[in-house]
Amino acid sequence: EGIALSQAANNRWGEAIMHYTPALVHLQRLEVEAGLAHARASLRLAEEGGVILVQFYMNLFQSLLHLAAKDYEAAIRLAEESLAIAGQHLPVLMPAPSGVMAIAHLALGDQETAGELVGSYRIDSDQLSMIKMLLPELGKCWYLLVQEAYADLLTITTKVVAFGEEQGLSLAMPQFYLIQGQGYLGLGNMAAARKSGQTGLALLDKTGGRWGLSELENLLADIEGRNGN
Repeated sequence: EGIALSQAANNRWGEAIMHYTPALVHLQRLEVEAGLAHARASLRLAEEGGVILVQFYMNLFQSLLHLAAKDYEAAIRLAEESLAIAGQHLPVLMPAPSGVMAIAHLALGDQETAGELVGSYRIDSDQLSMIKMLLPELGKCWYLLVQEAYADLLTITTKVVAFGEEQGLSLAMPQFYLIQGQGYLGLGNMAAARKSGQTGLALLDKTGGRWGLSELENLLADIEGRNGN
C-alpha cells in the first residue's frame, strides 16, 4: 500500500524507501528472487532520484541475498558497489560491505583477502548500537572461526547476541548464534554449543526466517553425532 501511495504521489524517494522492509523480510525468509526484485526496484528509483543512502543499502541488501543463496561471486560484486558508494559519500558505512565481502571470500577459500578486509576496520563497543555495524562483526567472526581463534570469536558473539536480545533484533542474529555454537564446539563445550544452536533455531522459528536454518540444523546434528546420539 505504501509503495502504491508513493507511486500515486510521484514520490521516487518515498517509493524507494518503501521497498526496504519487503527486501529485508525476504532476506530473512531466504526468498532470494523476491528480495532481489524489491532491492533492484528500490535501487533503480534511488538512482533516478539521486538518493545515495538508499543506493548504498540496496546494493548491500542484494549482496546479502546472494550471500545467503551461496552465490559468492555476485555477493562480492554487489558489496563492491556498496563499498564504492560508501567510500565516496558515506565513509562511516564502509565496514558493512567489507564484512560481507570477507564472508564471501572465506567461502571461496580466500583467507588472505578476507583477513585484509576485516583488518581494514575497527568496531568500537559503543558503535554496536548501530545495526549497520553488525555486518562487520559478522565478517570478523567468520574469519576468527576459520583461524580457530575461538576465544576472540566468543568475546564478540557474546556481546552481539546480548545486544540483539536486548534490542529484539532478528536480522543476522541466527548467524551469530551459529558462529557462537561453532566456537563453543571448537573449544569442546558441547552443552554451550547446543544451547547456541537451539537459540538460533528458536529465533528462526519465531520470525519465520530461513537464513541459516540448514547450517544450524547441521551444527546440532554434528553435536549429537559427537555425543554418540
